[in-house]
Amino acid sequence: MIIDQKTLKKFYKKNVFQHNSLSTILSKFQEIYIGLEFNSDIYESAIESIQKIKNELKGKETIITVVVTISDRYKIIEKEFGSNSVVNVVTIKGKVQSIGNLVFADCKALKSVSIPISVTSIGESAFENCKSLTNIPLISITEIKKRTFYQCESLPSISMPEI
Repeated sequence: MIIDQKTLKKFYKKNVFQHNSLSTILSKFQEIYIGLEFNSDIYESAIESIQKIKNELKGKETIITVVVTISDRYKIIEKEFGSNSVVNVVTIKGKVQSIGNLVFADCKALKSVSIPISVTSIGESAFENCKSLTNIPLISITEIKKRTFYQCESLPSISMPEI
């Protein structure tokens, strides 16, 4: 099942997340993909609701993958995800130039980040303690601050271009 931003807005208008039946319905699917745009009008409440659903489905065989897109209206990503334990994949769009300090720190469910070639610097501790992070291409990065990947236990290696 795929749930996009438009569908999530409909769910909120109809108060679908208020009903326990949503977890029952979603538990019938093996995999659920939820797409959100970072800093959208429903982002914070959607993350809270998804966390509740994940907790209710804990121990069941349903896999929920949350994909967050950071639009290219940002040049620098500075707002922290705040120890987010819901988001699994982040896609950063083309005009972003820098990832700030601590932006993704303690996002324990984060497995993969797609970074465009426009990003050239990553701030201090930006991905610190992202214990599930396994994939992060650093195609055009010329500056990485200290502790950026500290305690990223699942990250097998980091490849960077020669500078």
